[in-house]
Amino acid sequence: MVAPLDDLLDSFAEALDRRSSLEWGLHERAATAFGVAKSDQASRGRDPLATGLSTLVRRFDLDRTDTTLLVVAAAAVADPSLRLLSGLLSGNEQGEPTVALGWELAGLPAMSAESALRMSDRGALRRFGLLGLVGDGPLHTRRMRVPDRVVAHLLGDDTPPAGLVPYLVKPAPIDSPESRVIAAALRGGQPLIWVQNPPAGAGTAIASGACREIGAVCRRAGAAPVVRRAGGGRRAPRAVDAE
Repeated sequence: MVAPLDDLLDSFAEALDRRSSLEWGLHERAATAFGVAKSDQASRGRDPLATGLSTLVRRFDLDRTDTTLLVVAAAAVADPSLRLLSGLLSGNEQGEPTVALGWELAGLPAMSAESALRMSDRGALRRFGLLGLVGDGPLHTRRMRVPDRVVAHLLGDDTPPAGLVPYLVKPAPIDSPESRVIAAALRGGQPLIWVQNPPAGAGTAIASGACREIGAVCRRAGAAPVVRRAGGGRRAPRAVDAE
């Protein structure tokens, strides 16, 4: 998907056309929001989501349909006009697209096991933490929400959380039979793998080698840094908040 927002605007145009023959009182407002979003996109001269999205698609092996669903939800966070349009088409004041709208824009049928699976915790988007659902009603009425960190990445910001920066250590990867076993598990969708690393052991390097093999980014959290008190004393921080 070279121009995700351009493709999304085409899908929004089709959604508006489908409602043009209905007595929908919000059609004029939705058409105005669509016009503003299209004008803003034309004035940018580039697609702000394209680069970050291509990285996520490659890293998480997303297919075109999951990619479209992610763009639908992310665009409502990144662009105010598309948020308004998504809210009008979804029938909610929060401006977040419903699952039903996501299905429609992605060309998925509402009454389909495949559509439901893509929105379940077994689907790639939710399994990898790229998308969350808000609400407790029927699945099609729940709202799609992309975490702020994912939206930031899509827009080109890969800066780690400030509280995590002092803990990050650049790992030195090695290739070994153990790293290939870990890589195979990661490819199979294993979300958590424990690698024991005794003092002076190679556990971190092996894990890093596995990440390198599958083309994933590896970040190692080191020991807690020492924080100096104002009076000269020292203490370790009690906790670090990281997403």
